[in-house]
Amino acid sequence: MKSLAIALLFLACFAPRLSAQPTAPVRIAVVGLVHDHAWGFFPRFKGRDDVQLVGIVETNQVLIDRYSRRLHFSPDLFYPSLDALSVRQNQRSGRGDVY
Repeated sequence: MKSLAIALLFLACFAPRLSAQPTAPVRIAVVGLVHDHAWGFFPRFKGRDDVQLVGIVETNQVLIDRYSRRLHFSPDLFYPSLDALSVRQNQRSGRGDVY
């Protein structure tokens, strides 16, 4: 019974990754860098093909410079408002699916 439960848990966790058709990555935007915990999100995105960082909403130029320098982010990744990010990303993708 315990083996069956472990097998079902394994399938529930990994079955989507074993499918033949690749799925589009989850498109993620981060709003605000003022809190230090924002540093913890970005290393988790690196090297993953199931998530895509599409933008960061931030107006504080000191924070933009700090994150750009330390994490080698392109200036194109930063937006002054959520509306600006949404308009630009929806133009690029043709979809309204930024989370």
